[in-house]
Amino acid sequence: MPRTTRPWRAALLVTLAAALLGAACSSTAAGTATATSNPETSAPGTTLPKGTESLVGRYAHFDVVSYQDDKMRTVIISTGFADLEMRDGQLWNVQRFCHADTGSDQNIDISISDAATRAIVPIA
Repeated sequence: MPRTTRPWRAALLVTLAAALLGAACSSTAAGTATATSNPETSAPGTTLPKGTESLVGRYAHFDVVSYQDDKMRTVIISTGFADLEMRDGQLWNVQRFCHADTGSDQNIDISISDAATRAIVPIA
């Protein structure tokens, strides 16, 4: 029997993830800048679309990454925050991860500590 898609499940998971992130992560991001964009101080040769400053803020993210080969299937589900900041007239995306769960079709248990997950610092 073919699997049916249930979009409400994805929406529910995203909503729950956003609600639970506050408990999993600190409520403030390290190094979060304030929105101090000024068109006159924009980097040379760059023009931001109108309304870019309105994107500045904190967003929850819920990432699902899956891997598959002939021997194994694995899924990693991570949650965290994305802080959109204005820096010298440019929009920056600074992400922080809070928690990760993993699953596999193998008879193994995998766990990733929250401390290890929070230590991942993507390049802005």
